[in-house]
Amino acid sequence: MIWVRRFLAVILIVLVIPIFLATLLVWHVNGTVLSADFYVKELRKADIFSFLYDEAVPAALEEVKKSQTLPVDISVFQATALTSVKEVLPPEWLEEQAENTIEQVVPYLVGDTDSFAITVSVKERIESLGEVLKRELGGGDTYNLLFDEVMTPMLKEELGDVVKLPMGLSVASQDIVASVKKVVPPEWAKARVEHVVDQAVPYLTGKSEHFAIKMPVADRLEALSPEVKALLAKSGVYTILSRPEFSTEVDKALKDFGALPFGVKLTAGQIVPAAQTVAPPEWLQARTESILDAMVPYVAGRKQGFEVVIPLKDRVQAAGPAVKKLLRDVDAYNLLFDQVVATLVKGSVGDKVELPFGIAITQGEVVSAMRDALPPAFVQEQAEKMIDTLVPYLTGEAQTFKIVVPLAERKEAAVRAAEALVDRKLQERFNGLPGCTLRQALDLVQRGLGGAVPSCKPVGYSLDEIKRELGIQVPGVTAEDLGKLLNVDITLLTEPLTLDKLKKVAGFDVAAQVRQVVASIPDEFSYTDAKLRETLGADHEATLDKVLAWIRDGYKYTDADLRKTLNAEQEKILDQALKLGREGLNYTDADLRKALGPAEQEILDQVLKVTREGFTFTDADLRKLLSDQGFASAGGLSKESQSTGIILVGYTEQQPALDQFDQARRYMELARRLSFLLYLVPLLLLAAIGFLGGRRWRSRLAWAAVPLLLAAGIAYVASGPVYRAVAEPIVNRGFADAARGQTGVAQLMIQQGTSVAQTVINDFVSGLATRAMLLLILALVALGVAIFWPLLRKPFAQVRRGEPKGRTEEMPGPSQGPSSM
Repeated sequence: MIWVRRFLAVILIVLVIPIFLATLLVWHVNGTVLSADFYVKELRKADIFSFLYDEAVPAALEEVKKSQTLPVDISVFQATALTSVKEVLPPEWLEEQAENTIEQVVPYLVGDTDSFAITVSVKERIESLGEVLKRELGGGDTYNLLFDEVMTPMLKEELGDVVKLPMGLSVASQDIVASVKKVVPPEWAKARVEHVVDQAVPYLTGKSEHFAIKMPVADRLEALSPEVKALLAKSGVYTILSRPEFSTEVDKALKDFGALPFGVKLTAGQIVPAAQTVAPPEWLQARTESILDAMVPYVAGRKQGFEVVIPLKDRVQAAGPAVKKLLRDVDAYNLLFDQVVATLVKGSVGDKVELPFGIAITQGEVVSAMRDALPPAFVQEQAEKMIDTLVPYLTGEAQTFKIVVPLAERKEAAVRAAEALVDRKLQERFNGLPGCTLRQALDLVQRGLGGAVPSCKPVGYSLDEIKRELGIQVPGVTAEDLGKLLNVDITLLTEPLTLDKLKKVAGFDVAAQVRQVVASIPDEFSYTDAKLRETLGADHEATLDKVLAWIRDGYKYTDADLRKTLNAEQEKILDQALKLGREGLNYTDADLRKALGPAEQEILDQVLKVTREGFTFTDADLRKLLSDQGFASAGGLSKESQSTGIILVGYTEQQPALDQFDQARRYMELARRLSFLLYLVPLLLLAAIGFLGGRRWRSRLAWAAVPLLLAAGIAYVASGPVYRAVAEPIVNRGFADAARGQTGVAQLMIQQGTSVAQTVINDFVSGLATRAMLLLILALVALGVAIFWPLLRKPFAQVRRGEPKGRTEEMPGPSQGPSSM
């Protein structure tokens, strides 16, 4: 019968070993993977947050630096930034928050608790951030780094060593930075940073319900003015008129402008020297700086208005000689004659003037005669006199002007020129007449030469020829007798006809005729301010008075003039700029909320709640997140099986994530609550093996210790030598494969993750080996007690019986061997 029992015991031993191994694994998992303490211990051992600051973040910054994706060299801020971030979010604080999260979440996930609440207070962190900002941003080192290592390199990278401006002007980048540093000095920047931080931090942490940031601007505007003046002077803007780029632009402008009055053709080479005389560099600089001096107090609120006065009187006086030279250079005086004098002639003389004998003088011939009478030197003299007359009037030294161009003497010269022209025409016409026959001559002189163009000219005939033609046979008839008979001047027939005789006979006085034509031209041309005003009319006369006032009193431009040129929207922008310059930048929490929409205000309130009350995440928040998700799971639960806990493998109906989550927690909680049953099974099996295999307590203990010894030994060997020899190399190769091909931060993170994972796995396995070792020791102790029980029992028995301790009991003989156990 004993052998049957022991056979059954052996079968149970075979069964109990895998059950015991599974129980050991569950026991170890329950004490590690399902325990928050395990994660906390591993997190501390990995020292993740020190690694984050000491290795990961610097490597990431170095990678960003090498990628050149940022416009600045972040290396200049790297050390300061790391130190600051480490001070605001110290590793020990991050570790504390992580451990608190683990200690809250893990018991909830495994079902030990029904709720959790993770609260992260950030008030102290914000206050620490404020102190860091005041120290770092307000400090001189950061200030100098910002300007010297960031702004200057950025300007040089974007614009080069010099900032290119239109018209060939330029400003050195370092000069701009130097000016900005003077306008925004370190002490001012430090005060502003501290003010902003002192307003923002209490508002964010809830110590104050409001904030009011005030940034004065007026003093910075006044500091800006001399720097702008200096930069303008360095840029060469005041010598712009002497730059070739300016000449090029003038040529383009002239080409776009089209034809100029009087047919004048100007080039940049002619205009630019005149412009340089009228507006020299020192004058341009004085005017520009005066504008800045007038505007800055206005914008800064030192004055309620501004008045810019640009004196023009001296410029008009300087323009006189320049204009004269320009007119000479462009041959304007000949052009002036063609456009003015010729127009005057055309207004006084018709298209042509008819004279006796078919002679006509055209407008062009009269103009030509006037050109001879009015040479360019005379025109130039008169034009320059006009300029000399107008300048005092424009500058206010004279209240009126009268320009007089004397033409009387020039008219006489024109008469003489025109007379010579007419004589030449008459001579040419007369020379072209054919000679008359005697009969033609008789008919011509009898009709008379009264201004008509003769068809021929008498060439001189003898008395005999005349008498024969007249049929006179009486002897002794003289020339006088023939003249009386014909009632003509007989010399017109007996002598060849000349032009002078023809003009005398016809009564044609060329000089008188020409003078009559030229007489229509006035003896002088005069033009006064009164005629100017009459010509302009009432509307344009007001414009003239305005221009005269500008020249005489200077061009004045005030804030009122500025507003007249602006529309409503532009005037609103101006008022906002003035408010900013005078009152400074004032920004409050009300302004912030006004700038935000309803959705943005809600986000702001949420942020403030976090910064004031801390960040809180509870099981309710987690459940809300999960309730918005769902997924199909092969092996999900039907609605019926959800209540019974029966899993229907292959069921594919979509199941909400929250249901899956709750189901997993229920199973986890149930398993942990009933885990004692899992421990009870191998214990009961061990007891059964003991009672089946042994007859006495000693043998029963030995039989129960054997399967425990075998299972613990297997577990120890598997988690110790076997794992290190077989599994650990495989795991390490897997991690190595994951890291292969990665570089930079990715490689560093994988390496760190690999190290942490290896540590966790090793700790898990070594913990399992430790538990197996403890059970192995327990089994060995139990087996040793069973084997050496007689030796252990004898001293106790002697004590109970009162026998001497030196006496020993005989060992059982062979007949008392195994069968007796």
